[in-house]
Amino acid sequence: MQKQEILIIEDELNLREGLKLNFEMEGFSVRTAQNGAEGLEFALQHPPDLILLDVGLPKKDGISVCKELRSEGLRIPILMLTARTSDGDKITGLEAGADDYITKPFSLEELFARVRAFLRRMDWGLDGRTSSQSPFVVDHENLTVLHFEKVYQLTSQELRLLTYFIEHEGKVINRSELLQEVWGYGPNASSRTVDAFMNRLRKYFEDENHQYFESIRGVGYRFSQKE
Repeated sequence: MQKQEILIIEDELNLREGLKLNFEMEGFSVRTAQNGAEGLEFALQHPPDLILLDVGLPKKDGISVCKELRSEGLRIPILMLTARTSDGDKITGLEAGADDYITKPFSLEELFARVRAFLRRMDWGLDGRTSSQSPFVVDHENLTVLHFEKVYQLTSQELRLLTYFIEHEGKVINRSELLQEVWGYGPNASSRTVDAFMNRLRKYFEDENHQYFESIRGVGYRFSQKE
């Protein structure tokens, strides 16, 4: 069985080599890059299964790298490593296309758990299913959604979130449930992650004629189709 590959883009030598060693001990294949420009080149030439991306990188910062990877159509999970603790900084990373973030310093156990959760969700996506609930046709294998004759390429996490809403149409879903069921996190995780992803789904599918995601103040969201 081929090992899953992780690309670590981190400028701090000790952290980069320490992560490489520990992930290899966990059975992963690991490549590393020491700056943003190098990491971007590596990722585009030979896409890994998952990227650990530091925010504060030389030559090209992590936010710029994330945006360019997404603009180039790379849909693999990107987990940002950040020393910045404010919600605003974290939301900036999520809005750039990251799937999640982890704040330094972090425990290896937490990092391993996050990585494995994302890779399991990638396997969930590659099951060959196609589901349809007008006007959405979801292709789980190719991570695409057909919506009114336009095809959207989503990340595995975006697709999983959209699918969860479609499967629970009409139900008010609180943020804690979404974090547990879609991200696999405990109830104390930051709900700002959910809100950032909701903004991404709205940008894809909503306009003045189509509103699907209703915000329920202080609770969460409800998905319904309003033509």
